[in-house]
Amino acid sequence: GRSTHNALYWQPGGTWLALGLGATSAHAITDAPYPVSQKFSRPRTMSAYATYVAELRKNKTFPPQASTNITLEDALAEDLMTSLRTAAGLPLARVRSLAGPKHLKAILRATEDARLNDLAFIYHTPQPHARSSLRLSDPDGFLCSNYIIANIFAELGNLGR
Repeated sequence: GRSTHNALYWQPGGTWLALGLGATSAHAITDAPYPVSQKFSRPRTMSAYATYVAELRKNKTFPPQASTNITLEDALAEDLMTSLRTAAGLPLARVRSLAGPKHLKAILRATEDARLNDLAFIYHTPQPHARSSLRLSDPDGFLCSNYIIANIFAELGNLGR
């Protein structure tokens, strides 16, 4: 079977609460036109964490107010950073509906070398009406995930030029 521990962390638009030094939580932005979360981290040192907790008690504001100024680029970046680090990969139909065919083509261009070197592949599900996804191979693709994702961000960055 598949482990469900931390599964919500890898879903775009997830909400979860993490506690302790340096822990990162997320709050779903429900009024955004695409699935996205506002992430927030706890301080990493004990003295800063103690100050943080004192401020929470004083102001009684938790979780921090999420920004509604999440851009398409923010949502796509979250989707790339999380989905490509899972066995299920990045659903290509979601990219197309979220960002459009130009962004989808850029992602496919950026991963062409990785796909030629068996670090990534397009998975077509056998079920009718199911969606294709871009996946990283296990283990080599996952070991190179930072490089592959950086290539995608570089290619997406060229779209605006």
